[in-house]
Amino acid sequence: MPTERLCMRHTREILRHKWLLGSSHRLVTSSLAVSHGAITDTT
Repeated sequence: MPTERLCMRHTREILRHKWLLGSSHRLVTSSLAVSHGAITDTT
């Protein structure tokens, strides 16, 4: 079964946390309630 795609809002927030704020994967995972794999695939 394929995984569900992230909405554009979540994608933008992940990128903002990673690039502008310099947050770690773990911090982004806890603050946005998305999986570690989703963050890895996005960045």
